[in-house]
Amino acid sequence: MKSSVNARLPRFTEEESKELQGSLDFVGLNYYTAYYVQNASEELDPSLRWYESDRQATVGHVGPDGKLIGEAMVCMCVWDGVRECTGFFKFLNRRKKCHSIHLQGPPQIGWIFNCPWGLPKLLSWMENRYGKEEFQAHPIIITENGCMDRELNVSKRKALNDTRRINYLSGSLEHLANAIRNYGYNVQGFFAWSLIDNFEWESGLVCRFGLHYVDYDNKLKRYPKASAKWFKAFLAGK
Repeated sequence: MKSSVNARLPRFTEEESKELQGSLDFVGLNYYTAYYVQNASEELDPSLRWYESDRQATVGHVGPDGKLIGEAMVCMCVWDGVRECTGFFKFLNRRKKCHSIHLQGPPQIGWIFNCPWGLPKLLSWMENRYGKEEFQAHPIIITENGCMDRELNVSKRKALNDTRRINYLSGSLEHLANAIRNYGYNVQGFFAWSLIDNFEWESGLVCRFGLHYVDYDNKLKRYPKASAKWFKAFLAGK
C-alpha cells in the first residue's frame, strides 16, 4: 500500500519524528465486523486515487464455501425513488431516494456482520505488527462497537425490542474478555456505539445505531431499548 500511495503520504522531518515519539496516550480501536480479503494488486486500476485502489485488495462477506462470514445485521439502503433520503446526500443537494429491503442474502445486505471473534484477532495482529512490549505499554480503548437496526426507518415498537443488538454486543464483550484473560491485552475501555440514534452519514436518520430510540417526530423524545437495559445491568454486574 505504501508503494501505491507513495507521494501522497505525508513526509515528516527528523525533528518532527522525534517529537512524535512517546506522544501516544492510548490506542483507540473501532471494530464492527470482519471480511474476507483477497489480493487484487494486478486487477485494480492504479490511476484511481481512493482507498479501494490504494489497499490493492478486494474484500467480501462470502467465503469460499459460499456462506456469509457472519450473521448479516441489517438490510442495506438502495436508491429507487421510494422514500427521500435524509442523510449526507441531502446536504449535497442531490435528489436521491432510498428505502429498506428485506434481508434475502447477498448482495442485498449491509456492511456489518456479527463476527465477534474478529476483535481479538485485530488485537493479536496489532501486537504482532508493533511488538508486544510497545503495544502493551499503552491503554487500549474500544472506541466504537455496535450495529444498526435490522430495518431502515424501523418502527419504535420493533426498535425497542432489539435482541439482535444484545447478541451482537454480548458476543463482542465475551470475546474481548477472553482475550484479556488469555493474552493480557491492556484494554481499559469499551464504548458501545451508540448511546442514542444518531445522524449516520449518507443514511441520515433512517439508520439507527442507538441503545436509545430517538423519536424524531416528537421533540426528539428518547426511549431506552432492550439493549440499553441489558447494558446497564451488565455494567452493574447483574
